[in-house]
Amino acid sequence: WVNASPSEGMCLSLLEAWLAGVPCISTPTGAIPELEREYGRLVIPIPFGADGQTIAQAILRTPSRQELARQTPSARELAWAKFTSAAMAARWDNYLSQTIKERP
Repeated sequence: WVNASPSEGMCLSLLEAWLAGVPCISTPTGAIPELEREYGRLVIPIPFGADGQTIAQAILRTPSRQELARQTPSARELAWAKFTSAAMAARWDNYLSQTIKERP
């Protein structure tokens, strides 16, 4: 999966690729830098404005699915733990419960 975009928020197709265990190549856009600071390398980086040759070289450096599975924590594990609808709903529910408890 490749994202050569100069700007993104939290790209849903990236999450889908992570959930499927697909190697991902991306510019440092949206939530990726923040997530990588917290969880380590999640994508193969390419610079903003990367040309076709740079993207092709990144594709050739992609790890296999077996190599991806050995990364700790893997992007796949992170996506399943934090970004499924069930995980996000549970966090939202917890937030709302805490907010109600804190009301005067």
